[in-house]
Amino acid sequence: MLFPDLTICNFNPIRRSYVQGQSILNDYISKHPNFTVDEFYMEAGFDCSEVFKYCSIGGRVFDCCANAEPIRTNFGKCFTLKLQSSDKEWMHRQTEPGASAGIQIILDAHLEEQFGTNKPNDTTQPLFSNGFENGFRYFVHQKDSIPYLVANGISISPDTVAYTAITTNRYVLLPRESWGNCSDEYPQEYAQSDFPYSMANCQSICKAKYFTDNCGCTPSLYNIAETFPECSPFETYICIDQHLRTQTNDSVYYAAPDCSQCKLDCLSTTYQTSNSYGRGLSNGALYWLNRKNSNWSIDHMKENFGIVNIFFSEMTFTEYSQVQATSLTEILSDIGGNMGMFLGMSVITITELSMYFSKLLWIIISKKRREYLYKKKTKEQEHDKKIEEVVTEISLFRSRKEGTGSMSRLKGLVAQHQVQPTSPSELNIAQLAWTEAQQNQSSEIPEIITDDCNPRKMNGGVNVSS
Repeated sequence: MLFPDLTICNFNPIRRSYVQGQSILNDYISKHPNFTVDEFYMEAGFDCSEVFKYCSIGGRVFDCCANAEPIRTNFGKCFTLKLQSSDKEWMHRQTEPGASAGIQIILDAHLEEQFGTNKPNDTTQPLFSNGFENGFRYFVHQKDSIPYLVANGISISPDTVAYTAITTNRYVLLPRESWGNCSDEYPQEYAQSDFPYSMANCQSICKAKYFTDNCGCTPSLYNIAETFPECSPFETYICIDQHLRTQTNDSVYYAAPDCSQCKLDCLSTTYQTSNSYGRGLSNGALYWLNRKNSNWSIDHMKENFGIVNIFFSEMTFTEYSQVQATSLTEILSDIGGNMGMFLGMSVITITELSMYFSKLLWIIISKKRREYLYKKKTKEQEHDKKIEEVVTEISLFRSRKEGTGSMSRLKGLVAQHQVQPTSPSELNIAQLAWTEAQQNQSSEIPEIITDDCNPRKMNGGVNVSS
């Protein structure tokens, strides 16, 4: 696992020996005509070699100051240890979990450099700076990001051993074009910045621009890009009091800049820490360190030395990825499914409805279309009438044809049976019935040939005798 950046600050931001003998600010400014707050803190703070006494990774010793960069924070002059920037590959990462394979740093608080130590040669008054305790504050953070030691830092006092176990979380968010809200680029008004984008960097530049627009300068804490004129502490106080402070009745409000245009990073890494402490350096450790450097007296180490152990508790990280809850394909599928289930609609139905309403609108708008449809309907009615007449004629023809066929069937039935001799009266009745049938049916009337009431063969070969 790659080591993160580590920023360490001394709670005492100013060395007493640097300003001793300069009783007032005007005296100091007269000796330093180009006075700025940044320059003052960087010169009055402790040097790297005064703070870092011993550094190792997995037991291998390395030079802390060769990989540390001074940085000014709200704690004054601090140092950021950037192990990933080292030219030695073994310093970039931890190879196994546990404190024995992590980073160990021994720090010197130099409490003798505080104001008001009550020592015989110290005539200064105690100075209340950033905290109630002595020692250091450190913060584990992502590479090339701003350390927020006030909110997320870890404190350690002299004669204490701290163990900081790290767990890594990585966040992958969606940009705006993928329905997300993150960004990898500065807003247009901050595009001139050369700093890598992060939400913290963007907000710092936003606040620096806000102060510059209202007061003509910005507090040095927000001038991370060093592109804005910096305010002195007095100018910062006047700016806030005259331009940003508003009072309503008994309440005082300070106008804060709106930096909502600074979005979350699309790719970020955070380090969660779990801390434990041990009080008091062992005698064996004190004598071992004294043998390392005879200038480190045991009394001085008991009063000033603190040991920080930073390590990965496990060689894994957790990644949180933001994904679209529903893709475009799924949305269309859901719409189609709901319409089909609750409305009985399909793509064909939607197409038909679209065509129907478009044609209806065409009829309403176009007069030619209405005339055309009227003529078409008239022709269709005439055509239907002709078809109906033809069908009627065909039906009549078929009914006549079916009647002829029934007469033929009648003659066939008669041919199949022998007719018993009939009396003259019965024969007359049959002739009357035959005559009536002949009048109703004109085609294919069978002939009855008689000779002196002795019937001959009829059609079909039927003999009739009287």
